[in-house]
Amino acid sequence: MILSDMGAEVIKIEKTGGEDSRKSKPIVRGQSLYFAVYNRGKKSLCLDLRQDAGKAVFFDLLKSTDIVLENFRPGTIEKMGLGYDKLTKIKRDIILLRVSGFGQYGPYRDRGAFDSLGQAMSGLMMLTGTKVNSEPEPIGTAFSLVDRTTALHATIGALGALRHRDQTGRGQVIDVCLMDSALTMVEIPTSYYLATGKEGGEGGRTSYVAKDGWVVISQGASPILNKRLYEFIGQKYTGDQQRNSGSLF
Repeated sequence: MILSDMGAEVIKIEKTGGEDSRKSKPIVRGQSLYFAVYNRGKKSLCLDLRQDAGKAVFFDLLKSTDIVLENFRPGTIEKMGLGYDKLTKIKRDIILLRVSGFGQYGPYRDRGAFDSLGQAMSGLMMLTGTKVNSEPEPIGTAFSLVDRTTALHATIGALGALRHRDQTGRGQVIDVCLMDSALTMVEIPTSYYLATGKEGGEGGRTSYVAKDGWVVISQGASPILNKRLYEFIGQKYTGDQQRNSGSLF
C-alpha cells in the first residue's frame, strides 16, 4: 500500500476466489472497508501458484518486476517452487521482500503471528495499558500498530535494496518480521532492563482529568522543559520526577 501510494505499480496475487480479508468487517456498501483501505491503488490477480498454469503467469510477470513481496511462513514459497534461487533464474536482479511473524531463522520461525501478538510479546501492551491508582493492565492499541511499523520497515528495506541494485546491478533478499518491528518500539525499556535488571525507562503516556474533560501534557524528556512546566503550575522541580508519572497534580 505504501509503495503504491508513492507511485509504484503493485499487482497483488490472491488465491482463487480472492483473499479472506475481502469479507472482513465493517462492510460498507457491500465491500469490506478494511480491504478497500489497505489495498487501494493495487491491481488484483487470482492465481493458484501451486499449479503449473499459475506459475507460468507468475513467471511471465516476474520478467518485468522489481520486487516480489511474500508474507507466508518461512519455507512456504520454497515448497511452492518459488524460492529466491528459482526467481533469480527468471529475473537475475530481482529483490525478494520477505515479511513474517518471527523471521526466516530462529526457534519461532515456523509460527504465525498477528499484530496483537507482537504488541504482547514485546511488552508494548504492558507499557501502554495502565489504570489510575491500580496495577498496570495489558492493553493493546486500537489499531494495528505493529503491522504498520512492520510495513514501514519493509518499505525502507525495499527502497534501500532498489538503491543498492542501482549501484551494483544485484538484487537481494530482505527479511522483515513483526516481532523485530515490535521490539524497535520498546528499545528504551528493554535497554534499561538489560543494563540495570530493573523495569523502567519509559511507560504509557498519562492523561489528566480537568474540570471540562481530559488533558494531555507533552513536555518530553527534556529536564529544561520539565522544569519550566513545574514552575508554570507552581510546583517545585527537583529533577527526580518521572516523565508521564501522573504525579504532576
